[in-house]
Amino acid sequence: MTAPAPTDARAEARERFYRAALWHAADPQCSNALAEFEDAYEELSALSQASLAEALAHTATRHLLAPTPSPSESADGGRR
Repeated sequence: MTAPAPTDARAEARERFYRAALWHAADPQCSNALAEFEDAYEELSALSQASLAEALAHTATRHLLAPTPSPSESADGGRR
């Protein structure tokens, strides 16, 4: 069996977060509901941060590895 795709993990975490939020909203005095809500929030937050970091790293790598145009290839013909 293969590992779930990151988007699947985020979708599952988001669903868990929504369920926990509803549970906590229905019974705000229940400490288990609050704990589940906090855990689900932390999990979703961590997955979102990891996804953002991965996207930024991918973008930065793509831009760093992109060839630099020669002066004759640049839009202004090398004049600056």
